[in-house]
Amino acid sequence: MHSRAGVWLLVALAATSCRSSPERHDAGSAGAAASASAAVAAREASPLERALRPVLTGEAEAVVSAFSRLQAEATRRDRDAAWAAYLELRRAWRRLLPLSALFTYGSQLEPPQDEPEEVPAELGLAALRDALLASPPDFDALDAALTRTRPAVAVAPSEARVMALREPEIALALSRGVFRWGQILDGSLCESLEEERIDAVDGGRALVAAARRVRDAAVGREAAPDGLLDAVTAFDAWLDAQPPKSRLTNKLRGLMLSGRLGAELRKLLAARGAAVPAPYLAARPSAEVAHEEPISVAVFPRLRGAPPRADRAALGRALFFDERLSRDATMSCASCHRASHALSSGPVRPRAADGSALARDVPGLWNVAFEPMFFWDGRASTLERQIELAVERDLQGRWPEILARLSKDAELTARMRAAFGVEVDAASVKTALGEFERTLVLADTPFERFVRGDEAALGAEELRGFDVLFGHARCTRCHRLPLTSGALPPRFTRSEVSALGVPAGPGVARLDPDRGRGAITGLDRDAHAFKTPTLRNLALTAPYFHNGAFRTLEQVVDFYRDGSGPGLGVGPASFDPDARAFELSAAERRALLAFLRRGLLDPGATASPP
Repeated sequence: MHSRAGVWLLVALAATSCRSSPERHDAGSAGAAASASAAVAAREASPLERALRPVLTGEAEAVVSAFSRLQAEATRRDRDAAWAAYLELRRAWRRLLPLSALFTYGSQLEPPQDEPEEVPAELGLAALRDALLASPPDFDALDAALTRTRPAVAVAPSEARVMALREPEIALALSRGVFRWGQILDGSLCESLEEERIDAVDGGRALVAAARRVRDAAVGREAAPDGLLDAVTAFDAWLDAQPPKSRLTNKLRGLMLSGRLGAELRKLLAARGAAVPAPYLAARPSAEVAHEEPISVAVFPRLRGAPPRADRAALGRALFFDERLSRDATMSCASCHRASHALSSGPVRPRAADGSALARDVPGLWNVAFEPMFFWDGRASTLERQIELAVERDLQGRWPEILARLSKDAELTARMRAAFGVEVDAASVKTALGEFERTLVLADTPFERFVRGDEAALGAEELRGFDVLFGHARCTRCHRLPLTSGALPPRFTRSEVSALGVPAGPGVARLDPDRGRGAITGLDRDAHAFKTPTLRNLALTAPYFHNGAFRTLEQVVDFYRDGSGPGLGVGPASFDPDARAFELSAAERRALLAFLRRGLLDPGATASPP
């Protein structure tokens, strides 16, 4: 493995793994680097390369310098000095943010075989930080983390000098750098105000500087104002408006402006022949071509794959309300998924077909098609499997009986034949219901409208509530934007499960006995862990949590504020540390509740499914 692997570690290092070691940076790697350097020198550099090469090299050297300082302070075991050095390393890494993906896509030494699902950019910072914040500081863990990171850091400047800066790779790096800035604007990733400001302000300033250099190199410093210059100016003004010694404000506007900046960068570079796609497509496109979409982590995605077939979805809708799917033909899917409660069960305890109470609350179905797993314990990975289990478990239906009933319906049989080319069968019933559920998309909350440019859609208190959600309350460590569920952007193919220590009721010092995901996997780490649900339309979907034990949002917010299960003395061994206690003033609590209730409420959530 060449030094390329070490640089990939620089971009993608996880705290517990390392793909390189110092002894592997041998003469073969040095020879490859020398050959690459000669190749770079032999060709004529483009204007963008001439503008960005010194920046890339200089910032990579700054990372090395900051890392060396942290190593020295770790040896002296001075916590305050080491913390200051850690912050400088974090600052240097964030200054490299706009171009960090070039270490993945621009290297001459060992081109990547597969495009990674996401572009991580953490440099093992969390492990370094956690070691320093331990009480007392864990310098042995700090030394171990530094040892894992050292090979990657050491090779970064030489890689920056020799990697090919082709314009397609530059375009991709800048696009992903802007999107990544929106992800790290999430203050829940930080344990200190210093870290949050470094991520947002230093990282943002780096984006501004890179965008200006790109524009000047591409169109000339004296060119008339244009879309990119306007986007840079607006984003820069948002950075200037941040208070110098307190928490960041109006983060949602920052996300909106960063989306515009990314779109304008892609537009400019596409005009030079370096078109790259947006990180993902918007549910409501605002641009004629995909690369010009102003995508940030706040923009609701378009559903992947082919759109649902209208005839199959219409058939699925009819089946959704069809009581013949249940054991005794008295219940339908709609019996538990009630339109008046955003297609959740609402305050009425859901019951199975035999009248027995279901063990878990029934969550809403709006936007369910974006989720990569289903049910509270994640036991289903497709909509069709989710439908199959719900029919068999909750409706207690038996497929031979169901199909016999449906086959007697001449109209339904004709529709099934027209939609699927077959007689009534179980696979077609599940597929039709799945196609219907894929049409259950809502993306018109005040939150969405603000991101699309209607800055009057949210009031001042709701915007403050978003800052709390996307900050020190740590809500978005599990409830990921834009879906506000556990689905991780930009691919939405993985989902969070968390063990919170949910009790039998608010203030009850007794852990709910449901083992959740642990009962499916058999793993201790999954004991009492549950899928992270969406926060959208919470005002309509009470009660809350898998057991429906919390009747109000106030109870839920206070539960998290006070430290979740461990705050009551009932946390499981697998407790998610992200759910620990945090400070929340009365004004912040009101603001958070206002955003959850009004900012994420879609006006169509109580409509009958289309």
